[in-house]
This record gives sequence, structure tokens and C-alpha cells, in this order.
Amino acid sequence: MNPIEMEITLMRRLFITTAAAALFFAGGVANAHPKLVSSSPAANAAVATPEKISLQFSEKLVPAFSKADLTMAAMPGMDASLQRRGEGA
Repeated sequence: MNPIEMEITLMRRLFITTAAAALFFAGGVANAHPKLVSSSPAANAAVATPEKISLQFSEKLVPAFSKADLTMAAMPGMDASLQRRGEGA
């Protein structure tokens, strides 16, 4: 194998190794955040006054980086744009 062929082979190996490493490390980034698994009442459900709201996530939440928005709409005397923000517990 002459020097030019050796350099081309080396470049191909470097490219393939770099591409494989990029795919490996990029794949882990998408799974780094907790996902909402279930909620009660269900999302977008129309219910009478619930006694309890429950949210289940795929992993434990970090309170400093977590929040929940509760919107109470269509209630007599309440502006639908008002939101009450809860702090993570």
C-alpha cells in the first residue's frame, strides 16, 4: 500500500470513529430529562373540583429545575389567563 492509500484509509477510519462517537454521545442527551408518565386527573380532562392532583414522572425531579403550571379556566369570576405557579416539593 502506497503512502497516499494509507492516508486515505487512516482518514476513513478517523471519520467513521468520529461519526460513531458523535452518534453514541448525542443519543444520551435526548434521554436526560424526566418525562411525564401519568397524571390524575388526565391531561386536558374536564373535571369537577378535584381533591388531589397527581403527576408521575419517569424519574425523580430536581426541585431547583422543576415547575408545574396549573391553569384554572372557565370558572365564574376568574380571568382565564390567570395562572398559579407551584414550587417543586
